[in-house]
Amino acid sequence: SNALDRYIISFFWASQTITSIGYGTLSPTNRLEWWVGSFCQLFAGFAWALLIGNLIAVCSAINREQQGFYKRYDEASNLIKSFQKRNEVYVRDENHQRDLIVGRKRLAKRIRKHIYEQHQLSSRTQCMSDIECHYPVLQTLPQGLQEQSSILLYRHFLDRVPYLSSFYLGMR
Repeated sequence: SNALDRYIISFFWASQTITSIGYGTLSPTNRLEWWVGSFCQLFAGFAWALLIGNLIAVCSAINREQQGFYKRYDEASNLIKSFQKRNEVYVRDENHQRDLIVGRKRLAKRIRKHIYEQHQLSSRTQCMSDIECHYPVLQTLPQGLQEQSSILLYRHFLDRVPYLSSFYLGMR
């Protein structure tokens, strides 16, 4: 009947349309119901968008290793494209003290095969141990810090074995 009610109804209709909730058979009858309905629809729309965004993030994280393989394969392809157009190159083999003829196509095939084999190897063994999976920063530390950190992380297991316990290792 008045301009404010028209704006409320318009806001309700717009939020209903934007959130894809639909028009249904039940509808609000007074101003309070219009406002509550509008805000509930908007809240549900934002919650749905957050849920979809998080699902997409999880799916993209699952596929990250495959994307890394494709990136390395593309980089290898760019390297191969950058080779000179000559078909053969003479290379000195240090082990056998002789000249080898390396063909461009053969070398390209070997590079691609190496990238593929590394991908297959890494997909079978994600981490060498659970500690590397849970604490990837350990791989960046010097050897001594890695050892000390590992001992402190697994101290409760080591203490169960008498000759590896803190008492015998002098780590109280």
